[in-house]
Amino acid sequence: LLRRENLGKEPVGIIPFKLENDFITGTKQRLQKTENLIIKAKKGVEKAIRAYLAARKQTLIIEKLYEKALGEFKKQLGKRHEKEMNDLFLMRDHAREKIV
Repeated sequence: LLRRENLGKEPVGIIPFKLENDFITGTKQRLQKTENLIIKAKKGVEKAIRAYLAARKQTLIIEKLYEKALGEFKKQLGKRHEKEMNDLFLMRDHAREKIV
């Protein structure tokens, strides 16, 4: 714009003004197209973020369920081990009673 305004300081024909106006118009159009592409890209990013957050939420739910199931498994394993040990002690006591 400054370059176009400075053209008026010296006597010149209409062609330099027209060239400057065409350049400015083309630049404005390219800027508008670029802004539209940026808006479109922002929408894509927002969509990807929403998908990521949904997947992350599901991952957290799955992790909690896994931890709960693992805790229950370990609890059952402990009970099983305790029962086996009790059975072993009972069998040993019965074997001692038969020997004595």
